[in-house]
Amino acid sequence: MRRTIETAITAFGTNVDANKALPIEVWPDLGEAHYAICNRGSPLAVLRMEYPHLDFSECNAEWIYEKHSRADAEKRAERIRRRLKEHPAQKIVVVTHRGFIAHLVESYIFDNCEIGVFGFLSPEQAELKRMGYNPDGVLTDYGPSVLSRVDTSREGLEGRLQGRIRLRRTSRKCM
Repeated sequence: MRRTIETAITAFGTNVDANKALPIEVWPDLGEAHYAICNRGSPLAVLRMEYPHLDFSECNAEWIYEKHSRADAEKRAERIRRRLKEHPAQKIVVVTHRGFIAHLVESYIFDNCEIGVFGFLSPEQAELKRMGYNPDGVLTDYGPSVLSRVDTSREGLEGRLQGRIRLRRTSRKCM
């Protein structure tokens, strides 16, 4: 979580917080998909001390979340997609990790620090593209609400997408 917070603050400045025009919302479900030691979060007390302007009310006191499994990551990704779809904001920037993005968006691999624009497919399109191979070659369920890379051509945008989501991959690697 610290990596994503630092990336968001670096990208958008230190003035962003829950009470400003550009709020940061901390969603533990956006955590990395792999259970490596570098992907375990800090205790909540430490995060609150380091980032007192952020709301950590959705986080556990200790970083105790389920270990990674492909099925659990797919369920978590669907929860995030539903939450994004229902979010009142029209433009959302999601800062998360490469491993989790592989479950969150349909068949797209990010380069380090890449920003992409994604949108929800119509229910008919989503059903057709729900199953696909993620960037690691693993068959993945991206639905029923599928986030797909926005085709920036006029033909690609018309009638195809119901909302737009920006995703940014964090830049640090585990050591």
